[in-house]
Amino acid sequence: DPKAVTLTATAEKEYGNDNTLANKSLTQSGLTSWDSAAGSTYANNQSMWQNSISVTNANIDKSTYAGTYGTNGTTNKTQALGYGTNDADKAGIENALGTNYTVTYKDLLTIKKAKLTLNTTGSKTYGNEATSANIEHITGTGFKNTDADILTDTLSSTFKGYVDNKKAAATINAGTYTSTDGSVLVYDAADRTNIEQAFNNNYDIDYTDSFVVNKAELTLNTTGSKTY
Repeated sequence: DPKAVTLTATAEKEYGNDNTLANKSLTQSGLTSWDSAAGSTYANNQSMWQNSISVTNANIDKSTYAGTYGTNGTTNKTQALGYGTNDADKAGIENALGTNYTVTYKDLLTIKKAKLTLNTTGSKTYGNEATSANIEHITGTGFKNTDADILTDTLSSTFKGYVDNKKAAATINAGTYTSTDGSVLVYDAADRTNIEQAFNNNYDIDYTDSFVVNKAELTLNTTGSKTY
């Protein structure tokens, strides 16, 4: 009877990008030592077969959420990867391995999260204590597809309510306070999780911020007198 062999294809792409794949890999389990050794049919063709790995599931495109797909995936276990256009290269693989093997195909496609930067800005006047009303704008850089539309006025208002403003006190001196790690206008861990979920967990999010404390108006009135 033919011996069972499993070929496993793996590859990666990023959410929001087309189906151009990175980090392709092809491994086998079940070949005899002589049929997998250097100079064997498998060894001589492994690189070519690996390069032919492609997305063959028509439901996967740039809008497919970050996660793992394919028979070895967890997001969706429907086959995601194949060999060549429309899996046409499978027949060549099976012919090359001959009648000694029955081939089972496994696959794992990892769709990685895209990078997104959320920038939060606000301002107040020195001497006043800031509230959430002093958080003015939340903007994003790096959105994929139409995801920028998710950041509606309603959602922005929700995000503004999450902010812990480290420069809110009335005594903070006038000036511009910024950070590249979200340490001025702060979202705590739970709030960051909520924000990630609002974008369907498709992004690794970096947080930047800027808060301006404007100078207060001050009038100095000088008076004096003398005798003639």
